[in-house]
Amino acid sequence: MRRVVAVLGTVVVFALAGCGPRPQIEQVTGPDWPQPVGGRLTEALCGLLTPADLHSDVEPAPASPTLDVDDLACQLGQLHYTLDLQPNAESARMLLDQRRKSAVTTGSDPGPQVVPSVVAGAQDSVRIDLAGISDLVLAQRGALLVTLQCDDCGVDSSALPDLAAAILRRSPDIGATDTGPTRMVEYLVDGYDGIVKHLRYRDPLGLDNDEVELKNVPLPYTSSLPYVTVGSQAQVSTYIQAWNDEGDALGKPLGCTLTIGRAVLASDSSSTGDQVRCEVGG
Repeated sequence: MRRVVAVLGTVVVFALAGCGPRPQIEQVTGPDWPQPVGGRLTEALCGLLTPADLHSDVEPAPASPTLDVDDLACQLGQLHYTLDLQPNAESARMLLDQRRKSAVTTGSDPGPQVVPSVVAGAQDSVRIDLAGISDLVLAQRGALLVTLQCDDCGVDSSALPDLAAAILRRSPDIGATDTGPTRMVEYLVDGYDGIVKHLRYRDPLGLDNDEVELKNVPLPYTSSLPYVTVGSQAQVSTYIQAWNDEGDALGKPLGCTLTIGRAVLASDSSSTGDQVRCEVGG
């Protein structure tokens, strides 16, 4: 059996193996499925899928769930699935796009196959086949993002969208109401009136190498960009850097600041205007 592991944000995706007949997911919504409490996720929500959903010859045992604020990780046999509750639908879509981008840039050969709109009841969804040895399904509805992957779970990978649809159907209220605004990080470079030769920053929604570089930027420079977090991982990962070429520094102060709301995350200054860098999150 071949095995591949890819990290998508905080989600570990295991290789898919052991395909069986595609199960038919029952259509009953019923009153007995667990629901959020006070709009928040609970460990009981791992019961939104049951051993009967897998139609396996060997009944899988549920593993202990892991709840980290608004990130719930569940396991049913070798089926792994997570529920991530974001402050609003825009943030959930951004998290889906972030994980989709991470999956398709894993460098597998041949490249991944991406099939959109695969989950009934989702506003956005995607199935990603990583060279036929791993399968990932992401489904977003409102502020909720559902992620599924499995390893030797006896379920054909084509059944994963049906399992995601079952979770959404059995929990109609999760993510239905926005609870807060999209999280934003503010960038500032200032210090003197004039031009800074180079400015570079990392997109907080991108991967580690998603950088934007600008040249001959008028000061002060300000920008506001969205970001997403998962569970108790509350800190954004980004930086901004500004510098002048050797001999071009004006001998005047140059500074940078990263802020979220009124909280200053990082700051730096140079009395000669040669270079500053503000970074947070590594």
